[in-house]
Order: sequence, then structure tokens, then C-alpha cells
Amino acid sequence: MADTVLIPIQVCYASPEETWVLDIEVPLGISVVQALGKAGLVERFAGEIEQGHIGIYGRKVPVDTILAPYDRIEVYRPLADLPQNIRRRRVEQKRAQKGSRR
Repeated sequence: MADTVLIPIQVCYASPEETWVLDIEVPLGISVVQALGKAGLVERFAGEIEQGHIGIYGRKVPVDTILAPYDRIEVYRPLADLPQNIRRRRVEQKRAQKGSRR
């Protein structure tokens, strides 16, 4: 039987409570979801996988994407709010603070 070629990859996750990076080796030709399964993370990130909150180097990818050596799988958290709404509230707060100083 031929030896399986292994490639190094990283799996990254960040939340307000924790941040971690896991370096693992997986067989060549494996998909994102298969690699997460080998790392034992499919159950932990089932919701993110189901909703497509997975990327490689900052670019969202389908879970069936085949990995290349040194790829970094990033598991994204769902957004609490849209970035434009957050910016809008921040501007409104600054305007309110300026108005109360007069």
C-alpha cells in the first residue's frame, strides 16, 4: 500500500472569550469539512459549517473545497450586527456627545 502524503494546515478560531490556532497534518486531497472532522471540530462548529462561516485566509469558501499545503482554515463567528449599523450607531453617539457639550 502506498504511503499517504500529508500536508500541514492550520485551523483558527477567535471569539471574545478565546482565540486558538491548531496546527495539524492531513492527507493530500482532503476537503475543509473532512479536515475539521480529522481535527475533531465538526461537532463544535456544526452551526458555522452549516451556515458557511468557513474561510481560507480571509476568503469564504465552500466546505467541500480541497485544501492545499499550508492553508489556514478560519472558522468565523456569526456577526452580532452588520458593520454599517455599528458604524452608524457610533457616529450618532459621537454627535450626541458633541451636542451635549455646548
